[in-house]
Amino acid sequence: MEPYSVLSARNSCIGVFAHNEEKRIIRALDCIELCLKGLQVPITVLENGSSDNTLAVAKAYAMDRRHVQVMSLDIGDKSNAWNHFVHALDPVPEVVFFTDGDCWVQPDSLQQLYRTLCEQPQANAVSAIPCTGRHRQQQISYIVKEHQLVGNLYALRGTFVERIRQQNIFLPVGLIGDDALVSALAKWNLSPFKHGWKDELVVANINAQFGFDSLSPWKRKNWRTYWNRRVHYSRRKFENIMLRRLIGIKGGLHGIPRHIQETYHLFEQTCKPKYRGLEGLFEWVAARKIKKYVTAQVPPGSRIIEKKKGSGGLPPGF
Repeated sequence: MEPYSVLSARNSCIGVFAHNEEKRIIRALDCIELCLKGLQVPITVLENGSSDNTLAVAKAYAMDRRHVQVMSLDIGDKSNAWNHFVHALDPVPEVVFFTDGDCWVQPDSLQQLYRTLCEQPQANAVSAIPCTGRHRQQQISYIVKEHQLVGNLYALRGTFVERIRQQNIFLPVGLIGDDALVSALAKWNLSPFKHGWKDELVVANINAQFGFDSLSPWKRKNWRTYWNRRVHYSRRKFENIMLRRLIGIKGGLHGIPRHIQETYHLFEQTCKPKYRGLEGLFEWVAARKIKKYVTAQVPPGSRIIEKKKGSGGLPPGF
């Protein structure tokens, strides 16, 4: 890409992930269209495992918009939907955008992300930042200082996506926090033991922003959502640790399993829950879920022994 080249329908595409988003998907798509200012950039809505009318609403929206298509998947899982989207691209454009159906993209944000990849040719990925949320400033600091992608809105360079496809890399189905693994893949430049961990391969643009509906502590219907979200955050933490360990044991990215539960047998060896304070409560619940799965899969008294196919060392970062 030449510096300051212009976003167009020929050099980009957008994936919108939607699970039970019948009330928000139209808002998400309208904001994208507003951001594109009439450009017919291909948009794929990845409806995955919805139990509401998300699929019908998305199809109705796409009916009179030739550049919008809807892909329906039976499994309600973002990582699985990400795999389908990335490996179905043909051809892969210069830039691939990823966003969620429950948030809205601020005007000019897609152009800002595209411009960043043009101006920083070393970068494999660029993240947007939130414009809403009670902990917005902490999130922004984390995204910028830690060079971390956030799943609500980010972009990958097309050549990087093409290498993912060529190396047959898939995110584990069931993985919570796909953005953390995508960030790691970008920083490793798809070769963790050869290239190491390079933060400069993931950048942020503070002028590219997205918004989302915050949970309210005054609404009872939000309490369960908050509880589940905090447990998921703890599970995500453990899954990242176990996944990193498995990649080290296998000696490379070919060690990424098809399903994240294939890492759960490593929990006792690698994870140390805090079990104190409020965060400890969520970690205890997350650990209990993981252990329950392992117990159901492994007969009592048996022992899992993982053969080392690689160096056995840990890949940097992540």
